[in-house]
Amino acid sequence: MIRRHHPDAKLELWAQDEARLGLVPVLRRVWAEKGKRPIAVNQRHYEWLYVYGFVHPTSGRVEWLLLPSVDTDLFQIALKQRHSGWCGSIQSSF
Repeated sequence: MIRRHHPDAKLELWAQDEARLGLVPVLRRVWAEKGKRPIAVNQRHYEWLYVYGFVHPTSGRVEWLLLPSVDTDLFQIALKQRHSGWCGSIQSSF
């Protein structure tokens, strides 16, 4: 159907996925007097980074983009960046 409407267009198949990488810092040691229970005040905070990955199965080409979150607006940015060639990339040989 695409070929019928766009006979001169080049069609490529790409797969895409997102992954969250993060850090939850935890304080492990606290100074305390001998024989007294240490009191550690801990305020959890999270630091996340999202990897948008694109894979071209035929060639093994992998491209990625690092963004602060996942939503439809950022996904559109990731697609535009992938199309314009501003993503990081590697060539694998599977």
